Amino acid sequence: LSTTHKTPKDLLAVNCIYRELEEFKSTNTDILAIKDILSQLTKREIKTVVVLGNGSMAHITKTLLEKFDLSYSELSRSNGKLSQLDDYIHTGLDNLLVINCCAREYHYDGPTDFSYSFWDMNYALEHHQKYFDQTKVEYFDGIEQLELQAKYALKCWNLI
Repeated sequence: LSTTHKTPKDLLAVNCIYRELEEFKSTNTDILAIKDILSQLTKREIKTVVVLGNGSMAHITKTLLEKFDLSYSELSRSNGKLSQLDDYIHTGLDNLLVINCCAREYHYDGPTDFSYSFWDMNYALEHHQKYFDQTKVEYFDGIEQLELQAKYALKCWNLI
């Protein structure tokens, strides 16, 4: 049996292996889910995007942001720039979208007294849901991304 990898080579991130005829193939259904969500979010006339983190999800997200022709800033603990997020928010940037690609253990504690959107790629994080409750921040839980990537995986496996 041969193997085919359908994920763009520069991403090198696989989360789904499936069989098509006599061939095993691999892909990344998160890419498809993130692309769907970004296509909806870009209809909001986003002007500024900040990506939190620098792991594989951040890399996938940055690659897709480039395909959507959206400029972004990457802030992470490893590049020592995560603390600069407060500066981005306090400058009152129009139509700011913050995308959290950090691990589930990361607890966001940035300002919430400004109006911006926060897309948490993690889902069901009670500490984030409580943190953003009753604030000006529009919070997007990562459950939609999880559901979409599962839908694409089921499609690969011919189950839908």
